[in-house]
Amino acid sequence: MKRVQASISKAADRLTETDSTAAVRALEAKLDELEAEQATIQEQLSKSKPKPRDFDATFRTALGFLASPWKYWDKGDQHDRQAVLKLVFAAPTPYARDRGFRTAKTTLPFKALGDLDGDGGQMAEGTGLASNLLQLRLHECKCRECPDH
Repeated sequence: MKRVQASISKAADRLTETDSTAAVRALEAKLDELEAEQATIQEQLSKSKPKPRDFDATFRTALGFLASPWKYWDKGDQHDRQAVLKLVFAAPTPYARDRGFRTAKTTLPFKALGDLDGDGGQMAEGTGLASNLLQLRLHECKCRECPDH
């Protein structure tokens, strides 16, 4: 756009300095051509402006993402997946040779949601048959604390 405006300005300056009728006709034709190009560019720019999105729709999308980023990961293309990684993780996942992948640092919204969790990140105590069997297997030892020994 700036290039076209500069060309129009130069052509107009030459037109005012020229006395030749042939040069005047050529410069007027060039000016008409440049003005048509400028109008085309302005029309394209006016069509390309994105319409502002509705606040409610944007808010619902943000809350939906916070509720389940996996849905956006699972349904999205490569661009969407990169966006999910950037929105969820604050830094690349650390890796230690001797211990493997470490706990990733999450972004502030997910940290805040994690802090709302009332159990403090502790595992739930098991109840039922499966938990009792697991506890029995853990206590299959020869210590004095076990009731069988």
